Amino acid sequence: MDEALVEQLDGIADQVARRYSARVWWADRADLKQQAWSVALEVLREYPPLDNEGGLDRVALGGWAHRAASRQLSRYLWRQSSPVSASDHDVKSLAGVFHLELDGLQPATSEPVDELLAQHELRGMLHARALELGAGIPRIWVEAAMEVLLLGESPGDVARKLGLPSMELYRYIAWLKYKSCNDDKMRELCRQLSQGG
Repeated sequence: MDEALVEQLDGIADQVARRYSARVWWADRADLKQQAWSVALEVLREYPPLDNEGGLDRVALGGWAHRAASRQLSRYLWRQSSPVSASDHDVKSLAGVFHLELDGLQPATSEPVDELLAQHELRGMLHARALELGAGIPRIWVEAAMEVLLLGESPGDVARKLGLPSMELYRYIAWLKYKSCNDDKMRELCRQLSQGG
């Protein structure tokens, strides 16, 4: 195998491993690169793409190797994934960045239960009022706009999660802001929520 081909496969393996290690914090990048390398070599051995002159077509090989390495890493990470959800734990302590000391831990919330219930009730009233204001438009748009405005979610994330066009979502967010500013009941509910119930 010539040096240019080794560099090409190494670049592909590194690129795919880098992409997955950015998303999957718990995976070792060297392990990911090794998995990507193994599948790239397998692709080279089993499916040597040839160009018109019968030589190795490096462009086709690069595409095949990249797709195969991505699929292999996806399968590898699925097999290696933990049965425990990381959202149930402190991510940094799971990653080994630091260990939590058990002495002096504070309870998860120090707010009284009544205050939390009052805020939840206010959010429900805000939600119901937003649905009343948006009676003439599809409910999904009001729900998505409320998720952004009330819960602080990113508009792009909400649009991707719900499969909605993001520019249209921005339009409905602006519409709901405008309606909320011109509605006395919405302003009062927002004021109460901002003051903690």
